[in-house]
Amino acid sequence: LHGRGDVRLCGVRDDVSVPLLRRASGYDAGISRPRWALLGCGSVGSKIAVHLARVGMGPSEVCDRAIMSPHNYARHALLPEPGVRGGVPGYKADALAHALSGFRQEASARVCGAEELWNTPESRADLSGCSLVLHTTGSSLLREIISAQAWEGRPRFGEAHLLGAGAVAYAAFEGPNANPSLSDLSAESYRIVAGDRDLRQRVFSAEAEAIDIGQGCGALTFPMPDDRLATFAAGLGRTVLQRLTAEAEPAAGSIHLGRVLDDGLSQSWTQVEMAPWTVVGGDAVSVRISPRVDAEIRSAIAARPGVETGGVIVGRYSQIGNTFQVVDLLPAPPDSVFTAERFVLGVEGLRQSVRRLLEDGGGSLYVLGTWHNHLVPSGPSALDAATATRLALRQFFPVLMLIAHPEGYSFLTAELNGVVPEEALGEAAE
Repeated sequence: LHGRGDVRLCGVRDDVSVPLLRRASGYDAGISRPRWALLGCGSVGSKIAVHLARVGMGPSEVCDRAIMSPHNYARHALLPEPGVRGGVPGYKADALAHALSGFRQEASARVCGAEELWNTPESRADLSGCSLVLHTTGSSLLREIISAQAWEGRPRFGEAHLLGAGAVAYAAFEGPNANPSLSDLSAESYRIVAGDRDLRQRVFSAEAEAIDIGQGCGALTFPMPDDRLATFAAGLGRTVLQRLTAEAEPAAGSIHLGRVLDDGLSQSWTQVEMAPWTVVGGDAVSVRISPRVDAEIRSAIAARPGVETGGVIVGRYSQIGNTFQVVDLLPAPPDSVFTAERFVLGVEGLRQSVRRLLEDGGGSLYVLGTWHNHLVPSGPSALDAATATRLALRQFFPVLMLIAHPEGYSFLTAELNGVVPEEALGEAAE
């Protein structure tokens, strides 16, 4: 045309389709789209949903009861519509489902609280058809509620959000039968963070502590540029995609922590596989012991054959689940007494160890009580009950006394008003 005129296609060669998106992304076009649900359609949730929709793996259900507001567009995956006051009218769930339909991936929108997805037998049965239910609200309260739910056919839950004022990305996926649960994995992640100087400075910094992440946070109350969130969202989306496309159901839970390095561009991700925890107790009160702690207790017992030994147990207590999560131990002080009849916990250096624990973990982990072993299978003794009662006078949540014996564990809990009734006693075999 000698530089004059325009050249245009005379027709559309392709339409948007899942096979096309798969081919363009380098994925097998024949892979079936897994059914999974997204809880939370905010900045993190929407970006993960769109990342996965671009490879034909978008969510089948999206749930959020919030309305789209103008400030949401600072970091949300959806774009404001010109000429529409507020950008997009209506609810986040509806807006995200509409956007997913543009990728030829229909998603049902639920404008409700997440708990409504499992509050009836019918809703639980429907949710059981999902291979994954991903929680992206960042709410620690919702995490505890999810972890306390149990029903036949319950799907596996995962979560993805940011920690430390957006300095660290976090994802976790439950193990079989919610063991470990999201709450267990969160407690273990705090131990991992506390043991990593760089991570703990990011997560427990003064800036991070000033923002109550996940509890009413938003684009205004939790300011952060979109490029930082998008950087982490890509990694979180990749983590979720790998989980959805795994050849077999993982036999363990997992924790994923991402951080941006000092150059502001490079990322470093850590993945920790988490085997099922030892669960002691039943419906009233339960104790969940991480595999690492279980191994350390058995090792300590083996190191002192023929006598009782023990130490201090560290972790978290969930009021919603009425559950103790044991993720770490403090060793017995050197002035402790070890005999075949009893173990007496010493005090030398203990105060300093507890103070360091609280400082390193930003108060996320704390002393739950003590542990010791019995040489024969047995429950708590009268001395154990008296000791637990005295310990309970020193803290504002139940104290835990964990007893290890050759066939497993038993335990005793006590509160300010004394020993909890009989149902608070628990026992389990290994």
